[in-house]
Amino acid sequence: MAVIWQKNIDNVNYEVRQVGKTTRLYTDGVFHSQYHPNRNIIGGIWDLIVLPSFFYSSDKLQRVLLLGVGGGAVIHHLQHFHAPLEIIGVELNPIHIDIAYKYFKIKKNQANIIEADAVQWLQNYQGEKFDIIIDDLFGADNGEPIRAIEADSRWFKLLEKNLTKQGSLIFNFISPKNLRQSGYFQSQKIVNKFTSALQFTLPAFENAIGVFTKMEVKSTDLRKRAYQYSGINSNTLPYRCRRYK
Repeated sequence: MAVIWQKNIDNVNYEVRQVGKTTRLYTDGVFHSQYHPNRNIIGGIWDLIVLPSFFYSSDKLQRVLLLGVGGGAVIHHLQHFHAPLEIIGVELNPIHIDIAYKYFKIKKNQANIIEADAVQWLQNYQGEKFDIIIDDLFGADNGEPIRAIEADSRWFKLLEKNLTKQGSLIFNFISPKNLRQSGYFQSQKIVNKFTSALQFTLPAFENAIGVFTKMEVKSTDLRKRAYQYSGINSNTLPYRCRRYK
């Protein structure tokens, strides 16, 4: 693994590493993004974040909000599989934005990336609603990942009101336990806002992806639609799904 760029800025250490053709971003030791230009699925957590988008046919997925851009791997995946009409990415860290453009090869026409605090930006947002909102907001504490924003009931309410009638929230949680401690499980009012709730995990990662959608969905339909694409199968993405609602 070669370090192709490293810099300490305001006591935060940034590294871009290369493993073959795979580019990785580390911030204070925390693994933030991974992307391979010739392989759309490489079995990482960012592949799993995009997986629930296959609950939608590409013609139905028009607008996506990504909170926490990192290196932009999720943007690449969304564009490759769906090419939605609009992707807005909100990223607080300007260094991450620069890295996304320079090392992860994000192009200006792939997404509208905004440097802003996700909570403040969404509180002030007055535009069209989104089919999918992805929360991938993470920081670091002594080299360990921590959620940058607590996924409490207030955060769920703010996110939900910016969804379309068949919209979905996709959360990256540190663990299944962290998911089950989220605002969804603390408020019946929030539960009632969504028709389906699921958890996706990968054997090699502790993370859990939480999906809260206003649609009635079946994991078999997702698998059938996702497996139509080259590179997505039970070997490249051996995910497990648990339904909560």
